[in-house]
Amino acid sequence: MYKGAIKSLSYTNGFNGIILIIYCLFVFSTYSIVTYSDSWISLLFAVIFFSLFSFLACPFILKKASGISITPKDFKSTYLSEGCLKFILYAIPLLVLFIHFSAYYPGGFSVDSVNQYEQAYSDTYNDWHPALQTLFAFKLPLFLSGGRYGSIVLFQVILLAFILGYTFCVILKHTNLLITISSMAFILLNPQLLNISLYPWKDVSFGGGALLLTAFALQIYFTKGQWLKKRHNIIFFVLVTTLTTLFRHNAPLFTIPLIIGTLLCLKPKKALIICFSILLLAIGIKGPLYSALKVEQPDKRQIETLGLPMTIIGGAVAKTPELLDPEVTDFAYQIATKECWEEAYTYGSYNTIKFKETTNNMIIEEYGALKVLEMMIHCLSKSPQASLIALIKLTEPVYSIADACINNTHVEIYYNNFGIGENGNLFLQKICNGYNEFFTQTFKFYDYSLGIIHLILIISILSKFKINKFLNYKKLLLVIPVFLYNYSTTLLLTGAEDATRFFYYTYLITPLLLIFIFKKDRKEHIETSMPQEP
Repeated sequence: MYKGAIKSLSYTNGFNGIILIIYCLFVFSTYSIVTYSDSWISLLFAVIFFSLFSFLACPFILKKASGISITPKDFKSTYLSEGCLKFILYAIPLLVLFIHFSAYYPGGFSVDSVNQYEQAYSDTYNDWHPALQTLFAFKLPLFLSGGRYGSIVLFQVILLAFILGYTFCVILKHTNLLITISSMAFILLNPQLLNISLYPWKDVSFGGGALLLTAFALQIYFTKGQWLKKRHNIIFFVLVTTLTTLFRHNAPLFTIPLIIGTLLCLKPKKALIICFSILLLAIGIKGPLYSALKVEQPDKRQIETLGLPMTIIGGAVAKTPELLDPEVTDFAYQIATKECWEEAYTYGSYNTIKFKETTNNMIIEEYGALKVLEMMIHCLSKSPQASLIALIKLTEPVYSIADACINNTHVEIYYNNFGIGENGNLFLQKICNGYNEFFTQTFKFYDYSLGIIHLILIISILSKFKINKFLNYKKLLLVIPVFLYNYSTTLLLTGAEDATRFFYYTYLITPLLLIFIFKKDRKEHIETSMPQEP
């Protein structure tokens, strides 16, 4: 029996292989439950097939991935100097984004964007959409341009292009030209990402900050903390960390673990100074600055944190109301009519009810979080099939390898009273639209499936992670923030229709995360192993 267990572990590449098999079984099982929910026989055969496939494929894939490693190689060319190449790395993203911006000038303005523009225009701020992001992405460019609304997305495009250029230079410094070009293609050839980049959303502001912060983390980790010896780098790190954390209300799910992993590369004294500086700056922004600008705090609306239970309750109420206690159906029918639930509700999206003009979401506030969670548990026990499908449809964008995250974002401008209208270059727009359609049909999964990105990262981590090596845990802290943020965020959503933009930053930082994983380590990565600072 003991020898059999040893052979099994050897076949699966140890416990890492078992973890990968379990994860793949989870992914395939959720797909099977949704696809074959009407037939238990089909569901059983699907689970058996996917189980065999996972058991056979996972060890092979993991073994192949374990042989991958990144070796830095200095750039040498008889035609281009290093400085010229860096200029090109900055110029290409600027050119690509500017062409896209010119095609769809002045960029995309959704309902939220128009609302934030109105706040910046009238100097009345509400922290429903983070006020700092409104100040940074709307008020600042309007102030610098004398009030021209076309400056809002232009400012974002220039800043994002600079961040991308810096990131590509960092990648070139720590890897080689081939990986740098591949990383550039991965980001800049995706029209979905380009379209999202033309909206002044908090998702884009957070995405740019997360990308720059991850690039800083890579610099700190692979230079054993020496990158922070320069004072201006410390200032940039503190500033970018603070801004990124405040650009989204749930951003700390990403920034805090990344900061912890990064600061482990430093001496305790410097790490404490940086932590204190970040905290002091954040308090200064949320306190005195917000107070001076009279930033209004939004009312406590529990619906924004009860997306998961309301989606599950919605699935049970819409599909199997006869199985539920009257208390649950009475609650639901106070929010919307029975006919509305049955006709409008879509599995995995409470948004299909939430945004109806006749919906009374305040009922959720009256009942409170604990009562809503209690009713969710009741639905799971009384109507498990409908509740489970609703749960899967809400959360699947982060793990499904099917087309669960399809959301082909188009650059559009919502009706407004500020004169913001489309005025782009029609010729460039036609080219961009054609490329967008071609890419969407040809590279469907790459364009949309966040689940595939997560699966690639999980395979990569498991192929290199060694449970008995401390340095692996340090590196792991720099990679897991993306999973902590994405999986936690999906539990707060009231619908996954806009999942692509919610997790937009993931596509930007994926090349850096793969470099973290596959680049070979030296024996020591602690700043204390370096000569003392003068």
